[in-house]
Formats: sequence, C-alpha cells, structure tokens
Amino acid sequence: MFKLAIRNLIEKPLKLAAQILAVAFAVTLIFAVLSYKQAVYNYLYDIETLFSGDSDIVISYGAGDSRITAAKDLSAVTDIEYAVGVLEFYGLAEDEYVRVVGVGKSDLERVQSIEYTNPFAYQMRDDDAVISESFAAGRGLKVGDGFILSVMGKDRRLFVGAIAKSGGWFDGRAGFETVAVPDFLAASYFSDYAAGGLYNRIYVKLKGGTDADAAVAAINASGVYAGMIAERAVNLADLESNSALFSAPVTVAGVAALFLAAAIVVFLFALTFKGRSGYVSKLKSSGADTGQLLEIFLIENSVLAAVASLIGLALAEGVFRLLFYVSFGAARTSGADASNYAVAFFIGVVLTVSAGLFPVLYSVRKPIKESADLSRGGSAKFNPIPLLAAVLLAIAAFLTELLSNTARPYAGFIALILWLVVAVLAAPLVLKLLGGAVSGALTRAMAGKTLEICSPPLRDKAGALTRAMAGKTFAGKSGKNVKKGVCEPLSYAASVGGLTAVRARSGHIIVGLSAAGMAVAMLFVAAGAVTAAHFGSYAGEAANSVVIKGLRASDAALTAELRETEGVASAVPIFWREGEIAGESSGLIHIIGVSGEDSKELFSFEYITDSGIVTDVLNGLNANSVILDYSYHMAYGYETGDTVTVKYVGKSADFTVAGFIRSNFYVGRYVLCNPAELARAFGTQEYDSAWLTVSGDPNVTVNRLRAEYADRGWYVLTLKEIDANGNAAIAQMLTFINALSATVAAAAVLGVVMNVVLNRSENRRARSQFLSSGMSKLQLFVSELVAQVLTSVAAFVVALPLAAAMVKSVTDGVLLFGLYYGYEFNLISALSVSLPVLAVTALLPVILWYPRDYTIKIKELKV
Repeated sequence: MFKLAIRNLIEKPLKLAAQILAVAFAVTLIFAVLSYKQAVYNYLYDIETLFSGDSDIVISYGAGDSRITAAKDLSAVTDIEYAVGVLEFYGLAEDEYVRVVGVGKSDLERVQSIEYTNPFAYQMRDDDAVISESFAAGRGLKVGDGFILSVMGKDRRLFVGAIAKSGGWFDGRAGFETVAVPDFLAASYFSDYAAGGLYNRIYVKLKGGTDADAAVAAINASGVYAGMIAERAVNLADLESNSALFSAPVTVAGVAALFLAAAIVVFLFALTFKGRSGYVSKLKSSGADTGQLLEIFLIENSVLAAVASLIGLALAEGVFRLLFYVSFGAARTSGADASNYAVAFFIGVVLTVSAGLFPVLYSVRKPIKESADLSRGGSAKFNPIPLLAAVLLAIAAFLTELLSNTARPYAGFIALILWLVVAVLAAPLVLKLLGGAVSGALTRAMAGKTLEICSPPLRDKAGALTRAMAGKTFAGKSGKNVKKGVCEPLSYAASVGGLTAVRARSGHIIVGLSAAGMAVAMLFVAAGAVTAAHFGSYAGEAANSVVIKGLRASDAALTAELRETEGVASAVPIFWREGEIAGESSGLIHIIGVSGEDSKELFSFEYITDSGIVTDVLNGLNANSVILDYSYHMAYGYETGDTVTVKYVGKSADFTVAGFIRSNFYVGRYVLCNPAELARAFGTQEYDSAWLTVSGDPNVTVNRLRAEYADRGWYVLTLKEIDANGNAAIAQMLTFINALSATVAAAAVLGVVMNVVLNRSENRRARSQFLSSGMSKLQLFVSELVAQVLTSVAAFVVALPLAAAMVKSVTDGVLLFGLYYGYEFNLISALSVSLPVLAVTALLPVILWYPRDYTIKIKELKV
C-alpha cells in the first residue's frame, strides 16, 4: 500500500510541486500571523529595557521629576544583587538638548552593558563623558575632544572619554542623545561642591529566585525611600496589554489571513477532485475495498502533509525574520513562541490531509460508474444554492452589527469569516454573468468568420465537458446532437466567445480564491491604515505641543508667566501620570488632572456628554467624579453613573463616571479628573506638569524656554520627544503591517498561480481536443486570456465592497482589546494592493505564456 501511495503521489510532478508549495506557503503565512503579537511584544520589551537593562526594580519620584535623594541601603529590605543610583536630567551639549546620566565610575556598565566603537577597558575619569556614536558624528567629536555641557545655568567643560555604539542608554530610538558622566560631576550642577551620592533614580537587581512583586511591596512599605515609588522595571502585565493593543487590528485581520491560507490548500486539492474520483473508480474496478482505498490515500496525504508543512516551517522562520528585520531593523528578532511552530505544523497537516481525503471519502461511497462520471465533469446548468447561501450569509454578517456592545467583538470575528465565504460564493456568480456578456459581445463582433470543426469518433467517449463544448459552445447545439464523423461550419465568435463562457463556468474555484485573496490583502492594508489613523492620531497636535515636567505645586502659578513667553500660544497646568483601571484588561492608562476651562486647550475632543457637564466635573463641582473616553463605554460597557476604580502608585480610588468624551489622544486610553480630586484620592500634588501649545518652530520656543527657566530644573520636551519611543514603535509596526500586507498579497497571487497551473495541467485533454478539431492557437490563447481577465475582474468586483465590510468587522473585533475605532475604509490604500493583484492575475496567460504547451498530444485524446 505504501509503495502504491508513493507512486501515486509522484506520478504527476507538477501537481505534487504545486501542492507542496501551496501547503508550505500556507504554513508560512499561518506562522507569520501567529507570531506577529509575539514580535511586537519582543520589540516593546526591547524598548522598555533601553534604560533599565537587566534591573528588576526602578525607584524614582515618577517620570520627569527633578527631586534628588541620597543613596540608602536596601539590603535589609530585600535580597538584592546590586542597587545603582543614577542622576538623570536634561541639559545642553553643543547647543543640543541631551539627557545626562550621572553614574558611579564603577557602576557605569552595571545596569547597561556598553559597546564602545574601539573596545578597551574603559575607566571613567573625573571630567570624562561617554557619548553616542551618532552624537559624536553629528558634532565632529572624537575621543579626547572637549565640549561644554550646560545645565541649570551652569557650564562644565567635559572631554570625550569614550564613544559608545547605539544601544541601551545610547540607543537612538530614545529620541534624544545621552551623555554619561561621573555621578559627583552630575551632582555638582545642583550644588556648589562635588557632592556625589545624590540620585533621582535607583536601579535594583534582585538575587535569583527573589519575588519581584514582593520586593516592590517591601521597598514601598519600608520607607527607606520615602516619597519615591518602587515599581517593576518592566511591568510585564502592561507590556502584554500594550503588545495586544498595538497588534489588535492585525490580530483580528489575521483570522482572515488564516482563512486565505486554508482556502489556498483546499481549493488546490479541489481541482484534483475529478482526477481523484476517476482514480478511485479504477481501483474499485480492480477489486480494492473501502479500507484499502482509505489506507492508500491516507498514507499519500499524510506524507505530503508532513513534508510540505516541514518545508513551510523551514521557510517561515526565515521569512518572518526578514519581515521583522525590514520593519524593526536590528531589534530582537528571536523569541517566537515554540508553540507557534507546533500550531502552524498541526494546522498544515490537518488541512492537507482533510482536503486530500475529502474527494476520496465522497467517491468511495458512490458506485463505480457514478465515480467515473464524476471524473468527467459536471453540468453547466445554473445552481441556485450558491446564490441563496451567499445572500443568507451576507444577511447574517450584516445582522451582527445589531448585537450589543458586549457581543459585537465576538460577532466581529464570525462576520469576518462570513464575508469571506460570501466572496467565495458570489465571485463565481459574477464570473458567469461577465462570461455570458463577453461571449455575446464577441459573437456579434466576429460574426461571419467560420472554420470547420470535426467530431471524430473519440468524442462519443470523451467526458461531459468535451461534449458540452463541442455541442453548446462551438455549434450552439446540445451535445446529444453531435454525431460520429460529422464536420460542421462554426464561427470564430462561437469558438472564442463560447469557450470563454464555458471556462467562466468551470473557473469557480480560481475566481473564488482570487476574490478571497484580494479581499484579505485589502483588509490587511486597511488594518494598517486604521492603526496609523488611531495610534498616530495626535501627531498633528504633538507637532505644536510642549510639555514641561517636574513642576512643584508652587510652580503652577507660573503658567500665566509661561503664556507671555514668545512663541507660546497657551499654557495649561496639569497632573499627568500613568495608572490603570482595576478589573479591566485595558492595561496602562493616562490619568490626567485638568480644570474644565483648561481642558479645552489640552487636546481636541468630541463631547459625547454635554460640554457643560464635562466642564463642571473638571472644575470640581461634581465631587469624586471622572470623565472617561468613549472607548470605555463601547469596549467595557461603562455607563454614566457607574463606579470605576482607578489605580495609581499602589493605591486605588473609586470614582463615579460622570460622562464621556471622544478623542484618539493616546488611543483613547485616559481618564480626566479635577486635579484636587486626584490629590485627595492619591495624596499627590495637584499639578506636576504644564502643557503648552506653541506657534512657529517648536524647537526654537523649546530652546527659549530651556534657557529662561534653566534654574528650575524642569524637563522641557516636545510631545514628540516624550513619546519618541512610542512613535518609533508605531512607525515600525506600521512598516511591519505593510510588509505582512505585501506577503498576504503575494500569497493571494501565488495561490491563484498554483491553482491556475494545476487546473491547466488537469485540463490538457480539452486543449488537445480543441486543437485537433481545428481550433487555432490564437483562438485558444485569446479565449484563455479573456477568461482569466474576466476571472480577475469578477474577483475584484466582489472583493472591494466585501473588504470594506470586513474592515467594519475588524473595528468590532478590536473591542476585545479595549479599543474603539470609528469606521474608516481607505479606498486609495485598498486599491494600492488590489490593483496590482488584479493586473498580475489577469495577465497570467501572458506571464506564464500559455501557447508554449499548445500541442496536440495523442495520449491525451485517448479515453
């Protein structure tokens, strides 16, 4: 049985190669989709550890606070391997705003390893600085050169002790350059003598086996660093949430990509249905029973599935690493879950075996004669079932939009698949209509030109497709009217146009796959456009926004003075920190304390609740109340009057939801509250930052503010600088989405190519019969070209509107991740991927040059 199965497997090399490629590419696509979220997680983790390195805990006053503390012993509190104090602040080096890191000489590489441009055992001297390779190149500095570092109105002349390659503290993705200096030199900017031992950030590495969360709780409870906050260097729960957040649209769209991968394999095997049925009838005629038949084909398909899936996994790793490198550059590319390999392999094997066994299971239950008839083709009569099914499924997909908010996310995934099934069912119907219309047009255009078609005796023994073409297509008669040895005059129009119509009727598998492929490719591009629109939505505001961090409570009154600074259009005091909402998987949120009138100058938003109510809440007239972004209503079902628990620095406070606003600022992940209410709930100062809107060149205004207020130790940063890592992550993830979109489009094209090649291989007999009957090569080529063009056009006509509908399903599906997107379908981006797919698939007869196999093969004419 094994030898028979293997012989049957390798009997047709072209079919075998197409099947292996289809399964391998499907497995590669499945692996890429499954691994996307993990890749995003790895990338974000890499960014999160730029400054913390291998540290487990960071102790600070909070992001952007300039207060300083002395180093204290933590060994009695928890088991630590090291605690490195770092003094971090901002200054001007060669007129460029830089981040200054003051660290002990012996601790320079304890937190973050440093790779120098010229490796050597570096020992920092008292007036040395370590600068990045890019900063050195931009300023023309080399080891030994001097430069001035200005901080808080004080100048120090430093010398370049070493130049570091990009990475860690000196990573270019930080959005600004870093200068590392000895800790006592850094402290000298804040006192008249070189004190040392003064820090605003402590990096703690725990001993192996120590519980990090327990250590954080112990440090916060000990009071050793009173007023400071100890927290995990990388909050893994937030990282998991944020990676899901960034990858949400692609994760949802990935369901459609998995459908496409399955369709490529299933449709390819469906093209062998007739051949398989004929082979089954031959084996049954030879005395094979059902058990033997199943054993033969199970062995055949299992070997094919295993080999093809292994090839797919071998390709998957390389393809995915290439996609990742193109998008994220030198960031970490390792770390794909081992389970992804297993899942992709399992899906590939199950899919292949199932698709290969279906025609066998169908045929073994039929009598031998009926199985043989199945191998000859089917009726060209109209079947209303696909049309009815397409209509019913489209209605079902549409009705999912009427479900409640809690049900719609799950229904979005279901609707996504329903729309794809509709595409597969509807495309052949559209193709039949186009085929009939073009056939009629060609008949009218070419009327009067005739050729003679003979009907040799072998035609009586030919399959149903040949009889249909000989009778209906060529002569316009029923196949029953074709007699032995009869020659009839037929028109060129009938031969070309009629063959086009028949090919249109028989091309339902290819057009269905084309429609699904185009729709999924457009969906991926649309998912990227949605991600760009919502994650980068505040980019316009960020361009003219400046944030001053490190304000004391008494500094809030200076906002009136800030407004008088040249280039400043508005200045709003705010409290701005990061926290979370308890009980939800929404991950990190932005807690913003701002007064009602000032909120109108903070960022643009749409009032869902009456603007008067929002203003009253933010002015403190409604005690213990907050305003949420509308996404919390849509994704989690919060209503006005509900209680929401906000968590910050280990404390929790309950607030009443007083209303909603709508904004894409930080993807809608924020809660607005009156500053005094936040101070009461969490023991914070009312304001810790100022939000400025500037006119003209923001960099000029920022430099002016840094110079005028240098003595206050504020961190004056543009919003772009603050969120440089996030912006870089978004930009690179969008590149990754586009790369995946191109891969999906390539999958669609290759799926169609493999199906077309196998389909033509299976129909060699028909071409030989046409040519032997007197049809010219030109006529045959034109008919195949017209039929393929019609196939691609029909697929496009169906795919475009369904892709638009599928984007709505994606916006519903991302509600599972706590995101609410208004519906957007970017037609230009959809056409940018679908039109190239349309062009390539339509011109396949030219690209593959069909006439090269236009030869009459006697063995193909034998029955």
